[in-house]
Amino acid sequence: MDGFALRRLCEDVAELNELQVGRRRLLGTMKREAKAAGRTLRGGPEVVLATSPEGRRLALAIGQVSGRVYRMELQFGLTPVAGTRLQETGGVVSFPESGGGPAPVTIEQALCG
Repeated sequence: MDGFALRRLCEDVAELNELQVGRRRLLGTMKREAKAAGRTLRGGPEVVLATSPEGRRLALAIGQVSGRVYRMELQFGLTPVAGTRLQETGGVVSFPESGGGPAPVTIEQALCG
């Protein structure tokens, strides 16, 4: 197992989560500020954010990180289809040890240590 790539996947998932949480907070703030000022957001907060320069940059960042996560999920076999295959095999994955022979490891052990 490529420990560095797995660590990078975990970091990217955390970054993606943080970006998405920040986006939801921004939308909430926009709604509250508009309500306090007695304004309406034409098209709703999603549209207003999407058409703003900050919103476009945020959407681009989320898309880039999401793409990286997806590619790494494919690399590690963590897609829904791969999950089905793991269930069929009992969730056991083999990784070569330093001695050369495969060591059966569950996917939970591989991901969580």
